[in-house]
Parts: sequence; C-alpha cells; structure tokens
Amino acid sequence: MPDTPASDLNFLRDVVAPAGRGDIAAVRKLIKADPRWVHTVGSHGRTMLWESAWRGRLAVVQLLAEAGADINLPGCHYTPLGIEISPHAAASLKGHQQVADFLTAEGAAVGPHTHAYLGQLDQLKAHLQAHPNDIEAASLQVHWHGRARFEHRPCAWATPLAFALAAMQEPVARYLHGAGALLHDAMTDIVMLRAKRAPEILALFDQWKGQTTPDPDLTGRPGWPPLVYLCRGDRGGDPAGIERLLAKGVDIEARSGKGESALHVASRAGLVPAVTTLLAHDANPDATDGKGQTPLHSAIRTSIRRLERSRTVIELLLSVGANPGIMDGKGMDAAAAARRSQRDDRDEVLALLGARD
Repeated sequence: MPDTPASDLNFLRDVVAPAGRGDIAAVRKLIKADPRWVHTVGSHGRTMLWESAWRGRLAVVQLLAEAGADINLPGCHYTPLGIEISPHAAASLKGHQQVADFLTAEGAAVGPHTHAYLGQLDQLKAHLQAHPNDIEAASLQVHWHGRARFEHRPCAWATPLAFALAAMQEPVARYLHGAGALLHDAMTDIVMLRAKRAPEILALFDQWKGQTTPDPDLTGRPGWPPLVYLCRGDRGGDPAGIERLLAKGVDIEARSGKGESALHVASRAGLVPAVTTLLAHDANPDATDGKGQTPLHSAIRTSIRRLERSRTVIELLLSVGANPGIMDGKGMDAAAAARRSQRDDRDEVLALLGARD
C-alpha cells in the first residue's frame, strides 16, 4: 500500500476534484509538492487518474500516466456504477473515446470485466473462448483500512458476472450464467442496488437463486443499514423514504459500520429535510459514533460547499437540545471542532454555539 501524504487537504475535494475538473495547473502543483498524490487511493478506489478518465480530461490523464499513475486501478461513484471499474471502462462508458484510446495505447488491460460491464457480448465470448477460466476471474476492488486508507485487492466475487449485473447488462448476465458462472453472496448487494431501476435483473437473479424477492427498502448495504444508507449525502435522504422506512419498523438509531446513525450522516451531508424528519421522530441528537462524535460534530466537520445548509442543521440540532459540550474521542467539544475546522463561516458557527474564537 503506497504511503498517503500527510496533509490537511481533503483528498477527494482538494486533490481528486481538480483532476476531474481538468485543472492541469492545480494537478501539476499538487504532484510537484508531493508526488505520492499520484498513487493515493480514495474511497471507492478513486484516484486522480480514475477521476480524470471518468470526466474525460485527456491532458490530465496523460500527465498522470507520465508521472507513473497506475492506469488500471479501478474506482467508481458507487450509486451510479455499483462496482469499481477500470479507468478505461469509465472513459468508454462516458463516451470519452480519446481518453479510452490513449489508455489502450498505454497498455491498459481491457478484459472480460470491462466487456461484461459495457455489454460487449461478442468481445466477451471471444475472450472466454480463448481463456475459459476467466469466467471466474477476480477483479480488483478497494478495501478500507481505517483512517482514510484504502487498498485494492482481488475479490473473488468480482467476476465478469458481477460486472454484468452491476451494469444491468441482462443479455451478458444470461450468457455468463448459462456458461457456468458462479453466484456469489456479495452479488446480492449489487443486484439490490439496481432493484428499483432494473427489476428484471432482480427477478432474473432470484430465479437463479430460487429465492423470494426481498423488500428493496429493507435491504441495506454491507455496513450500511437501510435508514443510514438512505441518509447519506449521495442518496439524498428523501423525507418520504425516511417516513416509509420508519413505518416499516426500521430502527431510527441503527448504526453503520463506523457507528454512525442516520442523523450523523444526514447532518454531515447538510440534508436539512432529512434532519428535520429524523428529529421529528425523536432521533437522538447526542448519539455518539465510533469516534465519539455527535451529529453536531458531524455537521461542523462537513465538507459540503453550501455551508448555509450546514448552519441550518446546526441550528436544528441545537433547537432540540443537542449538547455542544460533549467531547469526542479526541477530547474536542463542538466549539473546539469548529475552531479547528477550515470552514469559511467558522465565526458564524461559533456564534451559533455561543462561543468565541
């Protein structure tokens, strides 16, 4: 696992995002200051090169490849993609043909997983005829090590069939299953992520497994109970969805693998309607996560751009009696967290907390 640069920068916001925007001057400055950024891996496997390929930023992709970036490390935006795909597959999926052609010329691996994800059935058949054992080939996927450290490892379940299911490529999935591809338990999570957009994939998978279709609302993701998952920033925290889940009996204080409640993640994401709904159902504003942080700490330490939403969340939490004096695992109360933050509106937050800088 490459070393991660010691920095106050938020990797996805301050390092990956400029690469995705095509800000080549900023990228040059970053990798000149610390070349290890080229090899740093963020959540869901995202690297500077993967993000720039996904966004079609050819000049940045070329610069990073020249700087030694691994052109095959997969990544994803979880909700739209469902599985970590290679930079070549990402560029191809988004129609960035110049980027895909450059990566191919640089020796990028284009194998059965990419063919399955992109629905390239003829190429997939040709590959498996020449390499039949690749029907169960394991692709790299990212593993979290804690403290924002991520590492790619081969995953036995991440076979071409998993990629076909994630991409809702029904003809490809049927072909692979008919050719003897195995069903892995982890594929259930992939299929459930697609259940509402592609019910035919869920029905097909259930047919193969001989199972009764579960309620997609009540199926979370590994480490993410359904309500907590719904309240993540990338899921939007739809109040009607929250009401529906609570009506079905889910636990409002259910915790993620990091010990976060739905109120924690909604507060961090600045989802005002979600926070309002959760508090109306008596979500605990002083619940602590695995790091001892309350939803108030989470709201203060947000990385969202629209800070007015975060301030509204802070006001909502305080209005129901959230205790700003609770210390987190680092011995910091809400005011101390605000003082240590890099928020542009720090003074306003401190005023809300009744504290001074």
